Amino acid sequence: MTKKTVAADIARLADSTEKQSLDFKARLLKIEAKQKEYDAKAADFISSGGGSGSPHIYIPGRTTSNSYEQKMLHSFGAKNLPDLLTKNAGFPGFNGVEAGMRLNLLKLKEAVDISRFISQIYYGDKLDQGEVEHPAACKNMLTSYYAREVLVPMLRAFGTGAAGEGAEWVPTGISTQFVEEFELEKRVAMIFRDMPLPTNPWNLSVQSGVTVARIAAEGTALTSANFGTAVISFDATKLGEFYALPEELNEDSAPAILAIARQEVVEAQVRARETIILNGDDSGGGHMDADVVAATDARKLAKGLRKLGLDNSGNGGDVNFAAGAVTVPFLDLMRNQGGKFMTGVTDLAYIFGPTGYNQAVALTEVSSVDQIGNNATLITGALANFRGIPVMISDFIREDLNASGVQDGITTDRTVCHLVNLRRYWVGVRRPIRSRVMMDLPDQDRWLLASYSRIDFKGHAQGATETSTVVGRNIQV
Repeated sequence: MTKKTVAADIARLADSTEKQSLDFKARLLKIEAKQKEYDAKAADFISSGGGSGSPHIYIPGRTTSNSYEQKMLHSFGAKNLPDLLTKNAGFPGFNGVEAGMRLNLLKLKEAVDISRFISQIYYGDKLDQGEVEHPAACKNMLTSYYAREVLVPMLRAFGTGAAGEGAEWVPTGISTQFVEEFELEKRVAMIFRDMPLPTNPWNLSVQSGVTVARIAAEGTALTSANFGTAVISFDATKLGEFYALPEELNEDSAPAILAIARQEVVEAQVRARETIILNGDDSGGGHMDADVVAATDARKLAKGLRKLGLDNSGNGGDVNFAAGAVTVPFLDLMRNQGGKFMTGVTDLAYIFGPTGYNQAVALTEVSSVDQIGNNATLITGALANFRGIPVMISDFIREDLNASGVQDGITTDRTVCHLVNLRRYWVGVRRPIRSRVMMDLPDQDRWLLASYSRIDFKGHAQGATETSTVVGRNIQV
């Protein structure tokens, strides 16, 4: 290599370095010019009074509320954040949009442009070619300190995820819709009558027997024959649910997570009531199900329909489905064993779990059009009643029981169904469901959500003179 060649290489390198320096300076000047343009527009807004009284001026580093951003999208007629970025805040058609909101749109577009320019200058992202490129073309636009501190909080406020490298923040984002865990409608908890309890405990006097008039001989005094009485004792127990929600989750979540969490602690009370009605057992020797051991388990609050039916087995309180599916003869047998307590269809209800319900839907007697017409499950796809008795379905009917109708951890492929006279049972309510929401102490920075109720579940004593609930057990899952 000659000295001439080396000198030429040095000259080319110097020339290239000078060009890169000039290009870098030109880009900085472009950013400064853009910044001055935005500052001038912002000054015009403020001088015209547009900045005063604005309900929501963006503060870097602070996550804004989802409701405001949704209102912003609506005001500019934008479907989503990418669409909003194409809107011109100075367009005459947007004169009706509040000034503070137009200023915030300018600030948002400014933050996007600055982040994009930084990623192009320092992180090697693709330069704009003629028309401004889609922001997502700059893969590293969320990498810089400026983007993390200023732009990312804005994007989160619009429900847009910014945790990745940046390519995904515009086309995808966080859904503003909260997808709930799928649950069946909790109707069982609502079909039993509430009994307000003036005090706790509280005794409900009920009639346990009746008398029949007798032949009276002329001139002969009658002997007393009082009708039977009994007492149903309600002793309400408190149920509670508690959830601590970090403020960061409330800030960074696109859905209205605080409202969702509040609803969840209320729903927990309804779920507890339903599982108590179906699976409760407050026997002193322990719960009938081997896996219910915690002292705080709601299923230990009172005896539910399954326990009441199984304990009254000697008087027709249960029907063995013989490890088969739900069939019409067994369903009819359940009703027959209840005697007079299972005669009025408007007072009764069949309650199935998902598997038992699906088996019942397929029964010929309820699926055939020629037998029950347009109410046939073949047409409706649903079983609303059987023999005129309403049919309910519950998530809380256990499907991991043994042939005896209890959970033993060994045989776990059987389920149950119920037939109950609703007029013979009550949910005693000393305190209805109430929820509490408050901010924790300042050094905790979290929301505290809780719900409470005080209830009991009781009905007429089951025995030789009354079988008002019958459990169908040993149904093959």
